[in-house]
Amino acid sequence: MAKDHTAVIGLMIAVYGAVVATINSIVQIITARRDRTDVVLKVRKNMTAVNFPRYAGITLTLVTATNRGKRPVNIQGFSTILLDSHDQWMLADTHPPIPHEITEGQDITAYIDEATLNRNLVECYYVWDSVGRTFRIHIAPWHRRVWSKLRRKFAPVQHVRR
Repeated sequence: MAKDHTAVIGLMIAVYGAVVATINSIVQIITARRDRTDVVLKVRKNMTAVNFPRYAGITLTLVTATNRGKRPVNIQGFSTILLDSHDQWMLADTHPPIPHEITEGQDITAYIDEATLNRNLVECYYVWDSVGRTFRIHIAPWHRRVWSKLRRKFAPVQHVRR
């Protein structure tokens, strides 16, 4: 009779330990996912600067990278990938200047003159950080991006001669 009680008590302790370990694992996974870097890009088109002499009379596209994550991230640059082309544009006109570290809730914005940019040729905008991670926002529809990637993959690279 005593053996039955010890087996039941041992089983209850084992089940309790398994439940506590499972809950602890779930909490650790949620914490790790919440605390990681999460940069979100937002594109605003047809923006006009008011009382800003540098951009007087210029229509701008603004690409803003905001850190939604808990950890700071050091943004090294902004760029765009063009459809059906191996070319990429680096967006150097940023505020604050790059490289720049953004913490939770802070952002960095790149300014693009729409006169120099054909929006129909933009596949996506992206930023990269000091570790090499990229964060993207796609502009072109998915079927156009797939077709463009296939063309880039199988088309020969044409180098510009200077």
